[in-house]
Amino acid sequence: MGVFDKVEKGLENVVGNVFARAFKGDVQPVEITARLQRELDAETTLLSRDRTLVPNDFSIGLSQHDYDRLTPYGKTLNAEIGGQLMTYAAEKGYIFNGPVAIEYALDATLHIGRFKIASATVAEVIDAAEPAAPSKQRTSGLVVEVNGVRHP
Repeated sequence: MGVFDKVEKGLENVVGNVFARAFKGDVQPVEITARLQRELDAETTLLSRDRTLVPNDFSIGLSQHDYDRLTPYGKTLNAEIGGQLMTYAAEKGYIFNGPVAIEYALDATLHIGRFKIASATVAEVIDAAEPAAPSKQRTSGLVVEVNGVRHP
């Protein structure tokens, strides 16, 4: 994380704390999605010219009130947020090292309307006891025809 990223995060926290205390609003899923997208942008790892690795494991710290309000809908929220993160990552050319996992954690130090995000890049664990599934090749459906012979 560069100097400018640290300054930006600091300003974001200060402004966010002021508004959270002034308006005492609940954490909204759209806020979580936007912050996760910023987390992807901030925590990129360049693998090659066209491959950028981003975190795929997220822990969202919530106040008691927000935790109690959001966790009953965790499965539905994760499906929606995960889908949006996949779309965002595809648009940016990011790749994940495994499936996207989102968990919600109680953080008693947070006020209503505030949340924290911790992220990590976690590799997909493949069970060595099970034989690997055969990989499927992606076909594009494009065909080149040369002298009457079709080549995929």
